[in-house]
Amino acid sequence: MLKKLLTILLLCALPLTGAMGEIVSLSADGAPGLRYDYDRYATENGYEDPSISVTIYNGQMEETKYIYALVKIAQPNQLRTALAYKVNSSRTYKPALIAERNNAVLAVNGDFCNFDTKGYLVRQGVFYYNRAYKTMDVLIIDQNGDFHVITEPTVGAVEDWQRDHPDLQVVNSFDFGPAIIVDGERAHEDLNSAGNASVARGHLRFARTVLCQLEGELTYLALCCQGDQDGHNLGFTYEELYTCIRAIEHEQGITVRVAYNLDGGYSSAMVLHNEKINWPENGVNREVSDIVYFASAWQKE
Repeated sequence: MLKKLLTILLLCALPLTGAMGEIVSLSADGAPGLRYDYDRYATENGYEDPSISVTIYNGQMEETKYIYALVKIAQPNQLRTALAYKVNSSRTYKPALIAERNNAVLAVNGDFCNFDTKGYLVRQGVFYYNRAYKTMDVLIIDQNGDFHVITEPTVGAVEDWQRDHPDLQVVNSFDFGPAIIVDGERAHEDLNSAGNASVARGHLRFARTVLCQLEGELTYLALCCQGDQDGHNLGFTYEELYTCIRAIEHEQGITVRVAYNLDGGYSSAMVLHNEKINWPENGVNREVSDIVYFASAWQKE
């Protein structure tokens, strides 16, 4: 009970410290986040300055270990994306290196957007293309840091969503899926065999990465489960991933509003302060084309 209370308090408010400085607005483009003082603001299980709080937890469900982070930010533009190089480039780098170059406090792998030129792609406010198709759910993150999902989309469905939301700016979008939870409810009747090409192997167990928005202002959950490549874990099917998210909700006393599956397998990565922290005993560190990250907005005098 005490653990739940401490978590709720953490998500409700960012710390007040005696440090001199201010929370500033980050650039809306693809520029890196602010440099942060990890030595000063590191905690026993994460990082916490006046603009951001990151707390890391570990868990296990049956024969699979998982790691997740609860994140609270002060401003929406602290949730950002970064490319290894540029869109439509074959260049890739390890997630920790991309995170370091962009001053990411916490990062996870993205959707490997350069693997396929289909989909609907916007990164840091820059529109690249709308080639949405039904085999990939679309995740949209707007200027308020809110998540929106278009399940089994078409080009027309994306255009309709934009017309229906004239006041919302698409800051980042992702094409992978499936959406696991939308508006607090299960997104697909059968997650393992939904229409998405990305869940064609949903009934099999793999390492997975999920990004979630919680109920509560600017609060998020990032989750990575380990896979079977190390001989000690099984990985999750999409149904098991859903069960895991619901278990975390119960454990932490939180509510997941949207949960969206990103790339997985060897691409699955969680990085804290330039170090990959999921699956350390396996040593797998695949290069990727993009990351999603949380940056500090605390600027000391």
